[in-house]
Amino acid sequence: MHTFVTLFNAHYLSRGLAMIVSLRRWLPESRIVVLCIDKETKERLEALSFGNLILICIEETLDEEVLALRKERTLAEFCWTLTPIALEMGLKYSPNGVVTYLDADLFFFKNPHVLLEKITKSNKSITITPHDFSSHLMDLMIFGKFCVQWITIFDDKYGRQCLTTYKKQCLEWCHAFIDDDRFGDQKYLDAWPKMYKDNLLILEPALGFGAPWNMRKNTISHDGENGYVIKDRELIFFHFHQFKIFKNTHFFWCSSSYGRVSSAGRSMYKEYERAVLEARRLLGSQYVADLQSENWLRHFLSRTIRDSLPVTIRNFIKRRLLPIFIGR
Repeated sequence: MHTFVTLFNAHYLSRGLAMIVSLRRWLPESRIVVLCIDKETKERLEALSFGNLILICIEETLDEEVLALRKERTLAEFCWTLTPIALEMGLKYSPNGVVTYLDADLFFFKNPHVLLEKITKSNKSITITPHDFSSHLMDLMIFGKFCVQWITIFDDKYGRQCLTTYKKQCLEWCHAFIDDDRFGDQKYLDAWPKMYKDNLLILEPALGFGAPWNMRKNTISHDGENGYVIKDRELIFFHFHQFKIFKNTHFFWCSSSYGRVSSAGRSMYKEYERAVLEARRLLGSQYVADLQSENWLRHFLSRTIRDSLPVTIRNFIKRRLLPIFIGR
């Protein structure tokens, strides 16, 4: 039985639940630990009475020093800060001394046993995944070569050493702008291949996973028997980065800057839409926290304009101008 850990708040709850349901479909005996960023998340998940689902509310678990960081960081930055803490908590509930962190906006189309078997056979203490950007998006490498979407840590000397260092780094600095060799919780991973060498496994997307930022190079296709295919392999999971739901069930998939979505890719996004709507149904009609407050068209236009700016300009706005306007 493998142990997974994730974290999200009520705003992300429908996507987080869709991920959990998709994972349980393939690994019904797996243990899933959820670090709930607010009480609503814990209460709504408790009402579902899912087995092997461990719910931890940060208000009841984290010390005041960590909780105080909410006043100094945006919500996204605070959640990123908690990634190594979530991994630590996941290890406490793991019966076999290994835990895998998953981003809440992943969705599993196939059993991830291929990935888990590769990790087990590698005898590596740490596992991460690369972004694998499409060629026209290589400027985004400045935000980090690796993606904090799947991180596996074993409870051994090197796994613990990695977590201790990672936690210290994220507590000291974790912001949504580039500062030398830092960006959020993500760019710290760039140093891991050199730091952990023979104790680190890098899972390649060719094993069967994808994201919007590599759709142009890794086109999603559809096989009638095997479902979705990427790089001639069954698509195990996809990272639905930027996916949002608006009032009247309008959806925003991802930035047009990532490239055109193939016909099979559109089918894949439609399937994810249905999964999120089913998650919303399970959560009840009173659940509306995931609905975007802004107009869909306004969001689309602002996203398009933002993504058309050079990375250096975007980083300057986040680092220098936004703190002025939001009083930080």
